[in-house]
Amino acid sequence: MIYRRLFGLSFGATLGLTFGAVSQGINRIFLPGVPLYQPPFGLAGNVLVAVIVAAILGAVAAWPGGSVRGTFTASGLAAALIAIVNFAAARVTAGGEAGVAVAAIFFMLPLIGLVTPLFGAFRWIINRELAARRDFASPWYRMRGPLALALILGATGALSLYPVEGRLELAALHAILRSGLNASAHDALPPSLQNPELGDFRAQAQGSYTLEWTRDNLNRFRIPRPGRNFDDHAVVVAHFANGWRLACLFVSPGELPECRSY
Repeated sequence: MIYRRLFGLSFGATLGLTFGAVSQGINRIFLPGVPLYQPPFGLAGNVLVAVIVAAILGAVAAWPGGSVRGTFTASGLAAALIAIVNFAAARVTAGGEAGVAVAAIFFMLPLIGLVTPLFGAFRWIINRELAARRDFASPWYRMRGPLALALILGATGALSLYPVEGRLELAALHAILRSGLNASAHDALPPSLQNPELGDFRAQAQGSYTLEWTRDNLNRFRIPRPGRNFDDHAVVVAHFANGWRLACLFVSPGELPECRSY
């Protein structure tokens, strides 16, 4: 049925817009004025990709006449897309392709189990909409299912919000960088930007920048880490428009960070 497929496409796009807008925009709401690093396409690009992918998955879920087939086809495609995105950046050595392929398969299996309930609910709402349309049900009755799923996707997207300490550290480095960019001499730089191992900040920090907060694999930044408060350490990376990157280790939000060129 054409209506079923078009409804699946448009409903999927709406859910993608909801999830994309919340997940990509929530940190901007809580950190107004702080330029955030949002790979791979930035705020608008990432939201657009979410809309397109969700629309395709919605159409796939709605396309077959059978609900079970539509649910599992969309679930398998979604799991495959997630696996591709996660393994695309992996550095595969010669002869290691087979191992990556096997790992991707085992990675997909639990993903299918995780997303199947979501697509099951999606297809159930589509079937409910078809019956409601046939029976001339009220608009509110027809809206309840889509609205409930949209709220669930919006709440899931809200999990992208940085923790309080992350927001404090992003705001702190933003203030430090603004002060550094306005400094007229090396001695006028904030202490965190005067580290000799950082290099000449005023010469290297050219153009605009975006900030990324992370607690993953902090040793890759090669910044000495004190033993205190070890589990709460975080790094904020400044990505400058000229390609230079600055990594700053925060032991805690209230302390000045240790910065190095990265």
